[in-house]
Amino acid sequence: MNKILLYAEDDAAAAVTLRQALLAADLPLSLHVIREGTAAIAYLSGKGIYSDRNAFPLPDVIISNLNPKAKNPYEVLEWVRHQKQFRNLSFIFHVSEITSADLREAVELGANSCFEKTTNCRKVLDYLRGKLADFAVRSACAQRDRAIRANA
Repeated sequence: MNKILLYAEDDAAAAVTLRQALLAADLPLSLHVIREGTAAIAYLSGKGIYSDRNAFPLPDVIISNLNPKAKNPYEVLEWVRHQKQFRNLSFIFHVSEITSADLREAVELGANSCFEKTTNCRKVLDYLRGKLADFAVRSACAQRDRAIRANA
C-alpha cells in the first residue's frame, strides 16, 4: 500500500525534482503537490476542492517548504499539531539552507525532520528511503501499542 506524501512547495523546480526522484525509484509513495500552507490546511481539512478523499486522501507525511509565499509554514505545523487526528502526522521541512534557528523552531513546534533542498535526485531518494524505514518502525510500534491497550 502506498503512503501518501503531501508536498507544500511553491518552487516548481523543487516539486519536479521530488516527482522525478519518486518516479525513478520504487518507493511506495503517492505524491500530492500543493503550492502553499493555506492549501495544506484546506487539503487536511477536506475543504473546497479537497473534499473528495478519493482524489485527495489524507497524507501519511507532509513535506513543507520553509519559505513559502503564503501562510507561514510554522503556522501550518502548529495547526497540524493542534488537530487531534494529525498530532502524529510526520511533518518534514524542506529548506534551501538549514539554520540552527530554523531547526530549533521547527523542532520546538513538532517537526519530525528537516532536509536541505537539492536537485540531486539520489540524495532526495536516500533521504526518503531512510524516512520510510523510520515511518514503518513507528507504525509497527503504534499498532503494537494499540493492540496492548485493547487487550489490557
